[in-house]
Amino acid sequence: MLIRQPGISLCHQIKESLRRELDSIGYGEQIPSEQQLSARYGVSRGTVRQAITEMVNEGLLYKIQGKGTFKGGIAVSHSRYAGLVHSFTEQLLRGRLQPGIRSVELDVTPAPERVAHRLHLEVGTSVWRLSRIRLANNQPVALATAYILRELAPSLKAGDLEMSLMDMMEKCYQISFVHSETYCMAALADAHLAEMLDCAEGAPILQTEYVGYSPAHYPAMVDITQSLGDKYILRIDQGDTAPSPAEQDGV
Repeated sequence: MLIRQPGISLCHQIKESLRRELDSIGYGEQIPSEQQLSARYGVSRGTVRQAITEMVNEGLLYKIQGKGTFKGGIAVSHSRYAGLVHSFTEQLLRGRLQPGIRSVELDVTPAPERVAHRLHLEVGTSVWRLSRIRLANNQPVALATAYILRELAPSLKAGDLEMSLMDMMEKCYQISFVHSETYCMAALADAHLAEMLDCAEGAPILQTEYVGYSPAHYPAMVDITQSLGDKYILRIDQGDTAPSPAEQDGV
């Protein structure tokens, strides 16, 4: 039963309660029916339906006619709290999704202007380029392309990357990232990306550019991830609320 809060609509209170519940279930898992939620919260089915509709429009839920309502998206959290730099692999596991990679390619390439700017290099400086397709439950969800300073990993091999790029850098080259910056932008899939991710050309894409800083506090890697817009939710935690024990432990 909801404890009604003055000045806050019932719909909003239900949405906040369901958001918290979604944190504890995996992508694609079913939530209770409108009738069950109506009984739980002590409100009309119309109010529950409004809350669910808004969450569907936000990509947090999706409906299958005749079956019910399910958790949508791949929830990825970026926290402002120190020590909470999670790899893409960790983020999928926290969302109860099985991570995977395929089509790994490694070469040396001149740093493009955007990458050179992020790494504080001259344009054209040679860097490692490591690209791979990210999978969630064996389905392609993102194309990730990392640019890494060559001097940090002089003997880098594509075979070193079993899953997490961050884990590989730490275990194979003793490089950890103590600070990061992430830049987000909207984009559309070009023909190459559409082929890689098995989506339509022009499909909405969320592009994130992760810049990892070494313990010496200089940028060491740029990882550009182009994710399917209908399968990815970016959540940014802000404010003074401390992270939960699960977040602190990386669970």
